[in-house]
Amino acid sequence: MVSWNRAAERLFGYPAGEAIGSPISFVMPADRVQEENQIIDRLKRDEYIDHFETVQRRKDGQEFPVSVTISPIKDATGKIIGASKSVRDISDKKRAEEQIQTSLREKGSFVKRNPSPGQKQFTSSDTLGLNLNIAPVAFSMETAVSCGQLINELVSNCLKHAFPNGRTGDVTVELLSNGNDTYLLTVSDNGVGLPPDFEVGKAESLGWQLVPMLVEQLNGTFELQESAGTTVRLTFSEIHYKGRI
Repeated sequence: MVSWNRAAERLFGYPAGEAIGSPISFVMPADRVQEENQIIDRLKRDEYIDHFETVQRRKDGQEFPVSVTISPIKDATGKIIGASKSVRDISDKKRAEEQIQTSLREKGSFVKRNPSPGQKQFTSSDTLGLNLNIAPVAFSMETAVSCGQLINELVSNCLKHAFPNGRTGDVTVELLSNGNDTYLLTVSDNGVGLPPDFEVGKAESLGWQLVPMLVEQLNGTFELQESAGTTVRLTFSEIHYKGRI
């Protein structure tokens, strides 16, 4: 380790004087050291490692999830002489993912089936498929909770109303980053669709009555599309509080 900035000091708890001169593995848990060796081998092959998720360890022994980006450093001749490593704490992201997964698990008993690249796919005993495409995003706890509640209501509505009388089909949940600190949440199904006179907020379903309130909490806007089922698209940003009591 030849460089250690203030952000690294805050993240890991080691002052620069203790970190500089140490091997890269000094912040790795014992069961992750081989993983770091594999990364070094990739760097030797001139590979760029982008947003690799792993676990690292603070000075006090606490382990925490991180997203790591590493790129080789070359001299004037193109020879690799080192590596630049950027580490981001993704603890909030993992809590958000768990909130989302918990909300989804509460809506039915799903198991994996034939996942496609970049997606997780599940099915239930009722032959309803669930496709998840969740980008690596990091939310505050407030945003994670509101987002999880919204997904909970939207998926619940799909399962209650989109597939009557044992109808089969799929529910898809996507959460993507739009850049500029905004995000796109999409919940869709290929069920029977909504009634012609349906109005969000005026529906008899409590879930649909709650949706506008949850969208407002997320400082978001949403659109409802009906084509081969129902699609709800929500664009939102982080919830920022000035402080907590």
